[in-house]
Amino acid sequence: MNILYVFNFSTLTNYSKQLFLSALIALFSIANIYAQSPGGVAPNLRLWLKADAGVIGASPVTSWADQSGNGFSATDANGPTLQNNWINFNPSLQFDGTNDELTITNGILGNASYTDMNVYYVGKANVVKDAYIFYEVIGTGGTGLDFGVASPWSDGRTWWEVGGWDANYGIDTPWGGTTGVNYLWSFNSSTTGNTPTGNNQEIFRDGLSLKNDNTATSFTANNSNFKISNDYAGNFVNGELAELIVYTGSITALEQRQIESYLAVKYGINKTGDFANSSGTTIWDATTNAGYLNDVVGIGRDDNSGLDQQKSTDSDVTLDKGGAFASDQDFILWGNNAAASGTSTNVPPGYLNRLNKAWRVDVTGTPGAVNFEIDLTGLGLPIALPAGDYALLIDEDGDFSNATVHTTGASIASPLLSFTGVDIPDGYYFSIAEINGLIQGPGGLATDLELWLKADAGISGASPVTAWADQSLLGNDATVTGNGPDLINSQLNFNPTLDFTRTNSEFLEITGGIIGNNERRMWVYYVARMDAVQTNTIFNENLNGTEYFASLNSWNSSQVYYQNGNSSTGGGGGRINGNWGGTNGIFNLWTMGVSNNTVTPNGTKKAISRDGTVFLSNTNHDNSVAGNGSNFYIGGRWTGANGSYLDGQIAELIVYTGVPSALEQNRVESYLAIKYGINKAGDFVNSAGTTIWDAATNAGYLNRVTGIGRDNNAGLDQRKSKSILSGSDVTIDKGGAFPSDMGLIIWGNDAAANGTSTNVDAGFDKRLNRVWKIDLTGAPGSVNFSIDLTDLGLPTALTAGDYALLIDADGDFSAGAVAHTAGAAIANSQLSFTGVNFSDGDFFTIAVTAGTLSGPGDVTDNLKLWLKADAGITGAAPVSGWDDQSGNAYNASVPTNGPDLLNSQLNFNPTLDFTSTNSEYLQIANGIFGTSSYPQAWVYYVLQGDVIQTNTVFSELIANSEQFGSINPWSNSNAYYQLGNGSTGGGGGRINGNWGGTIGEFDLWTLGISTNTSTPNGTKKAISRDGTVILSNTNNDNSVTGNNSAFNIGGRWNDADNYYLNGQIAELIVYTGVPSALEQNKVESYLSIKYGINKSGDYVNSAGTTIWDAAANAGYLNKVAGIGRDDNSTLDQQKSKSIVSSSDVTMDKGGAFPSDMGLIVWGNDNAANGTSTNVDAGFEKRLNRVWK
Repeated sequence: MNILYVFNFSTLTNYSKQLFLSALIALFSIANIYAQSPGGVAPNLRLWLKADAGVIGASPVTSWADQSGNGFSATDANGPTLQNNWINFNPSLQFDGTNDELTITNGILGNASYTDMNVYYVGKANVVKDAYIFYEVIGTGGTGLDFGVASPWSDGRTWWEVGGWDANYGIDTPWGGTTGVNYLWSFNSSTTGNTPTGNNQEIFRDGLSLKNDNTATSFTANNSNFKISNDYAGNFVNGELAELIVYTGSITALEQRQIESYLAVKYGINKTGDFANSSGTTIWDATTNAGYLNDVVGIGRDDNSGLDQQKSTDSDVTLDKGGAFASDQDFILWGNNAAASGTSTNVPPGYLNRLNKAWRVDVTGTPGAVNFEIDLTGLGLPIALPAGDYALLIDEDGDFSNATVHTTGASIASPLLSFTGVDIPDGYYFSIAEINGLIQGPGGLATDLELWLKADAGISGASPVTAWADQSLLGNDATVTGNGPDLINSQLNFNPTLDFTRTNSEFLEITGGIIGNNERRMWVYYVARMDAVQTNTIFNENLNGTEYFASLNSWNSSQVYYQNGNSSTGGGGGRINGNWGGTNGIFNLWTMGVSNNTVTPNGTKKAISRDGTVFLSNTNHDNSVAGNGSNFYIGGRWTGANGSYLDGQIAELIVYTGVPSALEQNRVESYLAIKYGINKAGDFVNSAGTTIWDAATNAGYLNRVTGIGRDNNAGLDQRKSKSILSGSDVTIDKGGAFPSDMGLIIWGNDAAANGTSTNVDAGFDKRLNRVWKIDLTGAPGSVNFSIDLTDLGLPTALTAGDYALLIDADGDFSAGAVAHTAGAAIANSQLSFTGVNFSDGDFFTIAVTAGTLSGPGDVTDNLKLWLKADAGITGAAPVSGWDDQSGNAYNASVPTNGPDLLNSQLNFNPTLDFTSTNSEYLQIANGIFGTSSYPQAWVYYVLQGDVIQTNTVFSELIANSEQFGSINPWSNSNAYYQLGNGSTGGGGGRINGNWGGTIGEFDLWTLGISTNTSTPNGTKKAISRDGTVILSNTNNDNSVTGNNSAFNIGGRWNDADNYYLNGQIAELIVYTGVPSALEQNKVESYLSIKYGINKSGDYVNSAGTTIWDAAANAGYLNKVAGIGRDDNSTLDQQKSKSIVSSSDVTMDKGGAFPSDMGLIVWGNDNAANGTSTNVDAGFEKRLNRVWK
């Protein structure tokens, strides 16, 4: 390019002239140093747009400046979006296909005539549609007279238009690309055949000729606009453009190689043939490197090309200079042999395997050391070994038996393995090896492993998943061709799962399937849950004829099917099926096997197990099974048809083409059970076959068995676990990496009923009834421990220091137990400790320190809520809060209008006074049931009703529009108690009948519902008033489940704005268990003494000792009242008078009782008013009435 510069110095001073000349000389010097062009080819360069230079704006780009030196600039208000670090670590411009475009006003061709045109661009199409990469109208007549490229057009073709799209002006060819993939396109046209190949016109993709002919016609431009991503008809590009280059003169074969090599190195494109630098020197020799021409990419510096590609990737291997190259023309290019996924034993001493795939490098100049990274996914080696177990092998001749081993800077962030300071000489080969020969398989079983898909490895995409890479080393990778499932992280025992939605027809497929010829022995394991009983396909592959390899679970007949061969279940049949026995929404471990003989884990030819227990088996099999290359489908397409999609989740799917031994099967099942928190039957073993949970030794503790641990051969690194069974409580978390292989902790519990035990030493009040046992292998080290105390029996919201983790060697916690309290914390019923060290065979449970527990009558088991007007009250007129005294922190607040606190209202104790006309109530947000299920609930309250109307004492709306609550008295003078549905008949959750009370008087109400008759009065439902059962029946609702609805006190039946209480409440107590008859008496005695209520029967203290014997005191059972102190009940009633009308006697301690359990209870003989002379000589008369 020759340019004439003319300067007028006439107006400048001499000094200014000197300055100007100095600056001009400097400018020309810089221009000479940094003159750049694509591949160093500068002649006839007309336009050079690249996304890493000259871009203004980002979203949108508003201007793209030409780098050719010709001063063109493409602009538009509806510009594309700049995507940084987008294609081989370089930016690209993204066009939306709707209105994104850029325009060079008046075009780039002026009004000259042209005989030679050459265009190069790198970009991708996201959609095959009518779209122009660029377009400039030329000529003066007719239509279709243009200079442009349309690729791809809606007809799936690429059009090269040099003067128009008519014959002789351009050529077209099938596009042949894949949407979403970047390509390097080259277009040549010359009327004289002065092109790289001598053809007049030609189209290349990635250096490979697609179409050529010997017709070309010159054309004349007319200063029309040059459009990028559009013509003049709205044919916008939906895709990306990284670089666009136009030459208006001839290009030689070497020049084209230089240009294409520049683009290929920069954008990581595997072009055909040799690569050359801007000097024309070969930097990748396709002949010398024959056999390694796959995924050829490179890094390097070429100043004449403006190339400084410091980092490149071929999708597996990434090389990164990590900084600037020391000198111009330094290059490293590499390609691979496209070997199949898998391993080779061609390794130096000390190594067992290397990747089948190997790479070769072509080095130019002195590029120096680089950083190396490889994505091990699907290549054949394990992807998550310690970094020190891998090595980069570098060899001169490709025989790696004497390769140089590079391990410097080794690190692993699975599946990415990296090394630093790597220096590979020109012409050398490299591959990756494993030092310890570890080949992972489920449970360490790699033999005959055909497929291993697990949701915690090999996943591409998330919502939706787009691919699932096989971990078996066979490369049976699954992809998505339609709609994919979603990845749900931490879904199953802190591991991910894939969620398949039936209505969206979600599935994955393995092209060509996994079944070979005559595969008669197929063993399958999978962990899955089904969300609906319907035509659920777990997997399917069509075989020869009308045979299948498949599992359907659960089918719409509640059946589970496993099939390898024909559909018969009889002799010669390939199918086994039966009732699945599972539960929707619950994960299970499924084991399915078919063999041609009975040498199998359970001695039959066919079997299906659920969670380690065989429940279906027979001795039939199909003699001949052969694959036919059909796809293997996951999540749908039974028989290969469009349908029978899964509604559920899959965590792991494993297929073997051989029969495991019983021990090998246990290894696989144990691996899956530990990983996914599944309580499988029998022993658990590690990958070495060593027992890590002995079902016989641990008999009695086989409930909710789960574990944590590391087992390298199994690919297991389960650092945190909690059994997935409903009602599981304990979570153990390593909190980091295990220090060594084979360190495992397994635990299970004794399934003891919720509640507490006094089997503790003197420093503790009580412990949980439930006890857990540990089976420990290796040296797992200390762990973090947490337990959900909800409904286990102990309060859930004491201070953290009130709890202890008791660890004992023999299970008798009364002596010798170690109390672990380090790191104690409590939040939302979750109690946790840190730094816990268990030993093999240890037992553990949770205890509370002495003096911590109290409850009504000292009945603390299953105490859910305890509200009393003499504690936890905030405010007075009105009250604004009422704090729970159960230790569970179910504190009530006032959303709108609160009741008033009335001091000394009831036997010298306060009450809360609710006025219905003011809609007064309190509320426990999210209720007291949470989302748990309860088959029984026992309630005690002390209440005065002031009006017979729709009085709600308490109410919590639960699942299925059911209710937990009491209305008393209702407008029909009935007392109601409900736990479940509103029916009073069989299966009903309600009991009601005449309340029998008196307006304006307090009563002690006891309400109970259970699913069985092991209750204080021997019926499933009962209501008592002042200790006497007034209503009972043997109906019940089987169980109820909370839904986090509010617990309302004093109104809002069904959580609606209605049915407010007109009356007073002194105390409200809820248990989620059934008390014994003695426990019920303890609670009722506590309330009767406190509130001066004359209950029927004996009175007992919190120790269960009788303090008022109704039989011994027969004849004096009227207006019974008492005072006293009972610390475990928090009772300190210093003054009392029976609240029964016309009561006379008040007793007052006049201060504190000197000791616990000091009580006085009295009653009278109800004698008529009057006097008696039954006195000694010193008195004249006495009252007729006598007290005892």
